[in-house]
Amino acid sequence: MTREEVIEKVNNVLCTEFKIKKERLVGEAHLFNELEFDSLDAVDMIAHLGDSVEMDPDSQEFESIRTLNDVYNLVEKYAN
Repeated sequence: MTREEVIEKVNNVLCTEFKIKKERLVGEAHLFNELEFDSLDAVDMIAHLGDSVEMDPDSQEFESIRTLNDVYNLVEKYAN
């Protein structure tokens, strides 16, 4: 999966499942401060992404996610 495909997949999940406007979805966007996620939202996001990409991040990987770029990197790691 290319980086562009990863970004599209993640952004589609965030738009459809979390009702976040596409223009807010930039790589530097902070999940908790800018996109107003809480810890349950983060878990839900990984679960939704895991439906299309076989992902099983360990707790250290999961805890290090802060920005959309972090999410893109994680999905890209497991998608390839």
